[in-house]
Amino acid sequence: MAHGTCSICGRDGRIHLGMCVGHYTRFKRTGDPGPVEVAPVRVVIPQGSICSISTCPEPMHCRTWCKAHYSRWQKTGDVRADVPIRREPKPKPPPKPKPEPRFCAAPDCDEPYYIGGYCTRHDYHVKRYGDPNGGPCRLSDLVRQTRQLPLVERFWARVDKNGPVPAERPGLGPCWIWLAGRNSTGYGQFVGIPEAGQLAHRVAWFLSGRPLIAGLELDHLCRTEACVRPDHADQVPKIVNIMRGNGYSARNARKTHCSNGHEFTPDNTWLNPAGHRKCLACGRARHAAERAGLSRADQDISAGYREAIATDPCHYCGAAGEQVDHYFPVAKGGNDRWNNLVAACFGCNNRKSANCGTWFRLRMGSPAGSSVGRAA
Repeated sequence: MAHGTCSICGRDGRIHLGMCVGHYTRFKRTGDPGPVEVAPVRVVIPQGSICSISTCPEPMHCRTWCKAHYSRWQKTGDVRADVPIRREPKPKPPPKPKPEPRFCAAPDCDEPYYIGGYCTRHDYHVKRYGDPNGGPCRLSDLVRQTRQLPLVERFWARVDKNGPVPAERPGLGPCWIWLAGRNSTGYGQFVGIPEAGQLAHRVAWFLSGRPLIAGLELDHLCRTEACVRPDHADQVPKIVNIMRGNGYSARNARKTHCSNGHEFTPDNTWLNPAGHRKCLACGRARHAAERAGLSRADQDISAGYREAIATDPCHYCGAAGEQVDHYFPVAKGGNDRWNNLVAACFGCNNRKSANCGTWFRLRMGSPAGSSVGRAA
């Protein structure tokens, strides 16, 4: 609608066809905008009124016509009373016939057709091996073929009992390889027997009639993670299972010499707080190399400091000092500089051994009268 003056009442505002909104609404409803002095009001169609077209029995909607004739007049400008209104719905086209189901062309296969005349499984074998039945069976195919079997039969259907013979212990016989899903460490997984867990070799142990003792683990004697043969497993504590394996801890525990060829004897071995073995001969050699790397001035300072603290009391217990001790032991990377030297009695130096001075003082407790401290 545009803005202007109504041709009937002279009011300014929005107009359409030269009439204001009120007169245009009356004209749209009744076909007559009405006199000037009569305010345009909403026309209420009496209940039960029918279309003014004699051949139409539908209820009145607007301008004395039904919805169909009024819509025709809006679209074409003519109600065309002589043309009947088509009220029957258009017939729906018959549904298209569904295509007949197609199945895989491989023999003894009732899987749905995928592409090239085969199902997804046989199409994979055709593309990779040139034969729908060629090549090894995929994991998904194995699971699909065995999922309808009973629980125990389903488990053994996923085991290959003609596996390789372990090279380390050939007397054990061939391994029974698990063909289905495996975890990130290579052990087979099978769900369905809560008493045995989800590891396939534990399930096989349980199905063979052997008990699963709490606190013990199954050690693979064949060193093949995917093997589920009960004869290739041994139920042992966790520490035994670790030490039998080829892990980092087991390999180091089996060493009898350090990397430089020194034997791990009781006199040449110490354990750090983490429990790792350290070679004392290597520590002494490392200390000698570090001492040789000191400058002449540092060596003179250290020698003078040794003489200065020769008469000092023990740094740890306050008794008379008899020796010079390395606060941070040489075996643990300590050096021979003056700020790592303290006076110590024979007993404290012997008990401290290759431990840190701070650890030794905390363990024995600092004496109340001791004022001697390690130089910064």
